[in-house]
Amino acid sequence: MKINSVQCGTSRHGKLMALRLSNELRFGAVRSAVLAAILCLLALTACSYPDERSLNIPEGLASHTLKEFAKQADVEIIFNPPSVSEVRTNPVVGKMSPRAALELMLSGSALLFERDPETGAYAVTSNQVPETAVKAGD
Repeated sequence: MKINSVQCGTSRHGKLMALRLSNELRFGAVRSAVLAAILCLLALTACSYPDERSLNIPEGLASHTLKEFAKQADVEIIFNPPSVSEVRTNPVVGKMSPRAALELMLSGSALLFERDPETGAYAVTSNQVPETAVKAGD
C-alpha cells in the first residue's frame, strides 16, 4: 500500500513518521487478511460434515444393532421389536453420517427407514408383509 498524500514535512522525523504509518497500515491489512482466512477455514471445517460420527457396530440381529446404532450415533430410533427380531444387519465401521450408516447397516435386509424432519428421529420398518395379512386377503 502506498501513501500518496502524507504531509509530514521534509525533516527526518517527518519521513520516519510517514514510513512508520505506511508499515503499520500494510501490516495491519496483512494481519486482518490472515485472520479472515483462518476464520474462513475454521468455518468450512466445522460446516463440512456436521453430523458425522465414529461408529463401530458389529453385524447382528437388528433388535440389538439398532439400539447400539442409536447409542453410538446419538440419535433417536423407533422400531417394532417383533418386526425386526429375525433380521440380521450389516456391520458399520468408520466415520459417517447417521443416514449413511443406516443405509449401509440395513442394505440387503427387509428393513427400511425414514427420518422425521421435525424431530430428527429415525423410524425403521419392515417391507415384508406378515403372513397373517396375506392369508386374511385370500
